[in-house]
Amino acid sequence: MPAALKQLASVYLILVGLAVAVQFIIFPFYEEHDADLVVWRTLDWFMAAGLLLALVGTFLRKREFDASTDDPSWREYVEVNGLFYGVVALTLAFLPNWFAVEWGSGGDFTVWHIVDTAMPILFVVVGLRLWREATS
Repeated sequence: MPAALKQLASVYLILVGLAVAVQFIIFPFYEEHDADLVVWRTLDWFMAAGLLLALVGTFLRKREFDASTDDPSWREYVEVNGLFYGVVALTLAFLPNWFAVEWGSGGDFTVWHIVDTAMPILFVVVGLRLWREATS
């Protein structure tokens, strides 16, 4: 992936991660005024695009790591695989709930809390990782 594209994806992931974190924190203060979840429904589209970027970024990093002939360190192995499989798990939790919200049943709010807690962390970490890769 070209460096400029990595930087663009990095900024997008960091911004969406921060937006989800802020929305998650402030939503209880105005929840009764947003009964239709307009902000969350709008943010969900950005979250889905971010998941796609994070999946591509972590997959490419994992593929590069797996193809490397160097003797990998344990730390790097855990970091590469942990980020990739963490994003995969987050995607598997997000998509069914998002579809349920968009097409009628509302989704499981416990899963939404897990997604909305894990997503900012993973997005910022993956975004920072992409930024470092692009600038090195």
